[in-house]
Amino acid sequence: MAVSKFVVAPLFLALALSACSEKTKDKVSPVAATAAGDTITETALETEMTAAGVPIDAQDVRQQALDRIVTRKVMAKAAREKGLDKTPAGLTLVSAAKESVEAGLFERSVTEKLAPPTAQEADAFVAAHPEMFANHAVYLVEQLRLPSMPDAALQEALRPLNTMESVAALLQARNVPFQRAVDQLDTLRADPRLSARFAAMKPGEVFVTPVGAGAVILQIRGVKPSPITGPTAAKIATQILQQQKAQAAVAKEVAALKTASTAKITYSSPYVAPAAPAAPAPAKPKS
Repeated sequence: MAVSKFVVAPLFLALALSACSEKTKDKVSPVAATAAGDTITETALETEMTAAGVPIDAQDVRQQALDRIVTRKVMAKAAREKGLDKTPAGLTLVSAAKESVEAGLFERSVTEKLAPPTAQEADAFVAAHPEMFANHAVYLVEQLRLPSMPDAALQEALRPLNTMESVAALLQARNVPFQRAVDQLDTLRADPRLSARFAAMKPGEVFVTPVGAGAVILQIRGVKPSPITGPTAAKIATQILQQQKAQAAVAKEVAALKTASTAKITYSSPYVAPAAPAAPAPAKPKS
């Protein structure tokens, strides 16, 4: 799974990562490959893999990552030869890629100084979130996905319905477009508010929840309890707390940077300065 995260990373970001790693590579590092006139050292390879969250120990994963870098370098050289990096769009994207890497380096400088969560903090988090641990469950959920939130009249008409067939029939009668799907919801990774709502649902109950610009009508078709306890729960809680601390620390530093630069940040109509950000939502463990 981690390999795909590396492979599908945006090309412009990968290019910038490569440029950064090439400039800082260990001059005595063994060469893993050469491509398009450039050498790819083991240090550069590991720098990119680490930045992409890819484990560096497995040889097959290293091979895939190296092959991707080789392909990227060949393509990048072809783009330069065609002058694509000098076009207005090319110049904009290259600049954005460089800034993305620089922003990532700043974020890393903030988070790498954070103290890890204590065992007591992890235990307290587990105790405070039974829906994620002691009461952890995987729900089989039937969904009707709508492009927009139903208006008050439609929500009222949906209230007495207790089957997805009757809900679908109502939507069709009112010419409301929808897509039908069946999915799984893991309470470890779901919004705790949604998990709590699921735990309180009555058999056959149907409810509507906003999702992005649209909405989803949900009904539980099955549930599989799967408690997470002991060292496994503590490990997951520690990971989540680390992510929460990192998000909070970065948000605080960025807010300070923006405040210090307020006189230099201006928005032209119709754009407006964003409102102060809300507190970050609880982080979820990586899959």
